[in-house]
Amino acid sequence: MAVKLNHSPYYIDYFQVPTVAYYSGHPCFMLSRLLPKEEYSEAMRVCDVIVESRPKTEDRMKLISVAFKGADRPIDNLETAQAAGFVPGIEGTSGIRIWRKPQD
Repeated sequence: MAVKLNHSPYYIDYFQVPTVAYYSGHPCFMLSRLLPKEEYSEAMRVCDVIVESRPKTEDRMKLISVAFKGADRPIDNLETAQAAGFVPGIEGTSGIRIWRKPQD
């Protein structure tokens, strides 16, 4: 399983999050632009599912706060996952979207 934390600008480029693997009980690749290319490629090869957290609708004060702190990085649209054959699912009300790799 691979996980992409897009729900907060503070987690977009952070790939050392052990809590996801701990609580899920599964080894996880944490996808990030800063993840070494070899590990990212391995994740695209071995994983069948990517769990992506999406940002929720933010209020104006939150946007001002994020911009003030310099954390206004855009979310990762997972172009590499699409190129590797992953298909995005429909985003639910919880802000989670599941990407699946079609089985051959």
